Amino acid sequence: MPMLRTQFPIPSIGLLIPIMMMFGLGSLKVYSKGTLSIRLNTAGHFYFLALLFVYLLASAIWNPFEVSAGDAVLKIILIIITVVSVIISVNERATHHFINWVIFFAIIAALTLFTEYLRLGNFSGYRLSDTLVRPQLMGLGTIFAVTKLLFFEDVKRKRYLAITGFLLFGLAFGGARGALLIAFGICMMILGYYFYSFNPKSYSLQEWLKNKSLRIFSVTSIILVIIAALQIERTANKMRRLFFGGELVHGERAELWANSFISYLDSPFIGFGLRSSGILSYDQANYYPHNMFLEVMLDGGVIALVFLLIVIFYPIIRTIELLRNNRLKSKLWLPLLAGYFFLIFEFSKSSTFFDSRMIFVLATTIIIVVEDIKVKQPFKLQGK
Repeated sequence: MPMLRTQFPIPSIGLLIPIMMMFGLGSLKVYSKGTLSIRLNTAGHFYFLALLFVYLLASAIWNPFEVSAGDAVLKIILIIITVVSVIISVNERATHHFINWVIFFAIIAALTLFTEYLRLGNFSGYRLSDTLVRPQLMGLGTIFAVTKLLFFEDVKRKRYLAITGFLLFGLAFGGARGALLIAFGICMMILGYYFYSFNPKSYSLQEWLKNKSLRIFSVTSIILVIIAALQIERTANKMRRLFFGGELVHGERAELWANSFISYLDSPFIGFGLRSSGILSYDQANYYPHNMFLEVMLDGGVIALVFLLIVIFYPIIRTIELLRNNRLKSKLWLPLLAGYFFLIFEFSKSSTFFDSRMIFVLATTIIIVVEDIKVKQPFKLQGK
């Protein structure tokens, strides 16, 4: 919805429509069953998320700056409503629909991008209306599409090859080097995991051709996407600054992070209060450190950071625990976890913590799904 609002005249209230629909459908589901069953780890995860937000709201009391926290409060409430909606409505079947919808909207995002290029009449990339949310959506959709192509049996391969290629080129032309590099790197890791998981000692001719064609497709995609990205002047310049201009050490983002951490050291335990991070990092109340961990550290200190780390990393730890014990009967966890890593990296270098509801949606969904697809006894992995 944020991406659609940048392309079409949709009011801010439009953000509430899908959330309230999901909350309403979930409530009807609970009402029809007459009971609400929530696993202990899901409830515990939500408990720490609630603690984090309660503490951040309370921190407004000791904020020494004259800043408005109304927007942050509304976004916190929106995140809570969204997560509650996920808890009462998401299951294994709903997750498949969720993944398909993300891919669908990623395709829409790519179509709006190429339409905008046609309207602008050039491929410099400097006048694009959205180089943050739209590339994030295309990156998430690409990761989901690649995972479905490789690991899901009930997909049309040619269709998903076309979708994956289209979204990769959308990322290349999206004007956002971060989303491109992170999504591309994660897709390569997914491909590596595919060959690791399905690597029998001897191939049938069909299996050999299938794996060989995937390798050829992968190498070709790497070359073509890199070439395409470097045709965009804005992206090429940003890549040059990143790899050859010392931007990670001397750039604006590095300075912003350094200022944030130095300021954090002045009040490391309780922080400076809700919405103080903009002033401390950039001397502007409506700004933020472009790193959700630093933002939470500045606002709530190490106390808020501990709550955030628990909320962020528990889904990863739980998934790895079940995976190592061979207790996950399907690969439904894989697109969710890969997309989750993508968003964590994105919100560690670009977006504000208070817009991170998608991270918490995926975190909660992962916890619910891995419990739904786990088996009581370990099983032997295919190809091992």
